[in-house]
Amino acid sequence: MKHLVRLAVALSLCSFAVQIVFVRGDTYDRSGSFSFDQDLLETTQHDTYNVHLEVGDTLTILCKNGSKFRPSKFPEMVCLSDRANCKDDAAVNLKQLFPSKKNAVTGGDGWEKPVVLTVPDEMRVPTRLSFACLSPKNHAIQFEVDIPRGIKNLKTWAGTDPEAFSAAVLSTRASLLLPVSLGLAVYFGSH
Repeated sequence: MKHLVRLAVALSLCSFAVQIVFVRGDTYDRSGSFSFDQDLLETTQHDTYNVHLEVGDTLTILCKNGSKFRPSKFPEMVCLSDRANCKDDAAVNLKQLFPSKKNAVTGGDGWEKPVVLTVPDEMRVPTRLSFACLSPKNHAIQFEVDIPRGIKNLKTWAGTDPEAFSAAVLSTRASLLLPVSLGLAVYFGSH
């Protein structure tokens, strides 16, 4: 009965709620999706996920495009910075970030098969990874993973091009007791 109550509570906490989940030696997956049909200068919408990641935890990223356009640069091009926004000339190959950790990045191309990033021990330094998915009009959904020494934050947002990527699936996997806080915040603003 307690499990049914917990399930009902979990199902009632939809996209706009904040939920605390404890993973006990199992896999916990949560997906967030968003679509845009208005001009970027008129409306800004953010999906925000707060995920607590430690060394050894796994972040799985999968991008899907509603118009069936397949990007040519995801997830190969990313940028890496230390406590600063990524610059245009900071793009590097994702797998080159961890030359000593051959298994830090595995999986597919982020389209048909998700790309899997296992947090290695050298990520204990403040680091920012940025993954961009290009649309036919060069708008993008950008996944930004900030990894400070404490709690790690993963945020997603996108441009409002109707032909841009319309969905993104994010999941975390942990082998230990791991508190995961997930919330969706939507902001509308005029510029």
